Amino acid sequence: MAHPVKFFNSDIPGAPQVSGTAGAMIAMLDAVLIDGFGLQSVTTASVVSGVCTLNYATTPSAQVGTVILVAGAMPSALNGEQKVLSVASNSVTFATAEADTTPTGTITTKVAPAGWVKEFSATNKAVYHIDLVKYPSAPAARVRIDDTTTYNAKIHGYTAMTDVDTGTGDFPTAAQINLYVCKSDAESTATRPWMVVADDRFVYVGIKHYTTSITSYGTCWFGFGAFKSQKQADAYAFMVTGNVPYTSPISAEQTYSIAGTAGQTYSYVARSYTGIGAGLNVDLRTWLGDWGGSGSGSAPLPYPNPADYGLYLCPADVFETTNYTYRGRLPGMLLIPHNVIRKSFPDAKTAYLDSDVPALPGKTVGFMPCAYSGAEWGVVAFDLTGPWEH
Repeated sequence: MAHPVKFFNSDIPGAPQVSGTAGAMIAMLDAVLIDGFGLQSVTTASVVSGVCTLNYATTPSAQVGTVILVAGAMPSALNGEQKVLSVASNSVTFATAEADTTPTGTITTKVAPAGWVKEFSATNKAVYHIDLVKYPSAPAARVRIDDTTTYNAKIHGYTAMTDVDTGTGDFPTAAQINLYVCKSDAESTATRPWMVVADDRFVYVGIKHYTTSITSYGTCWFGFGAFKSQKQADAYAFMVTGNVPYTSPISAEQTYSIAGTAGQTYSYVARSYTGIGAGLNVDLRTWLGDWGGSGSGSAPLPYPNPADYGLYLCPADVFETTNYTYRGRLPGMLLIPHNVIRKSFPDAKTAYLDSDVPALPGKTVGFMPCAYSGAEWGVVAFDLTGPWEH
């Protein structure tokens, strides 16, 4: 892919919305992982000085940094994935190596999907996996989403599946826990803000499920996909993360997020590094790893770090809880050991994109709110440029 990492959110015009209704989670996942969304026709186009401008009759389905999929254009080099440089009321631009020209053809665009495969489906149920034609050595695990209820959807991993309801090698096992992902604190069509950061092998999904307030509580993140294993040819280096079932607006379940650090008990891999046995609980740790959530009020370092006025971004390392083997590292996500609650953010639903982080030259880093508590929601960072290591 020309742009391996994609960032989506509920504020993009034409984006599907998540609410406390059955099927809302799958509709959003289908859009960002499989189909794309916001298909539009281009009325006119131009290429001038290395910049292509596409004009529409309506508001474009894009934001700055959105990867759009262009089709039907001549010259054909304009087609395919393009990262948006600017957005106006009825136009977008992207960089191109094409000479100055007036493109022709029946040109369409849509927000480009991350590139996963949907293998099975039924009413409000879906099974997703990595494209094993493109990545034949990737873990063959499947992720099943049961979105038949309102407050939350059930998430589960399997090493193999034969239909939407039948699989083997489940993780976590029924004896371990049932994992859920929160959609909303209300059984209603009222929408909740969401963000997704993904490539074609790992997906991070954040939903601000707790109330419609843009200042109270942050976004609860879950994820699934293939991580970078310390073991070569690791057929089971595939993780699913989730939460406990949503039960009450005052309970602490929004703390249990993949953006938490030590003590994360809601992450499971397909099997141990030995390849033997059942699904296995793992712990996510990082430098100075004993605190409740990335960038939260319980994080140990002040911001900025007094000695060097620095900001530190740390990878999330995966440890098996039964034997404390260092299994690997999550791709793309960067945890923050500083107490940076509410800093750099206008509210608890908006991301801050920074292309000038000294430790990550040439990359855009997305700083995004994550849940810890009502008054002290934290910040998690993602590499939005890639490619990610798997």
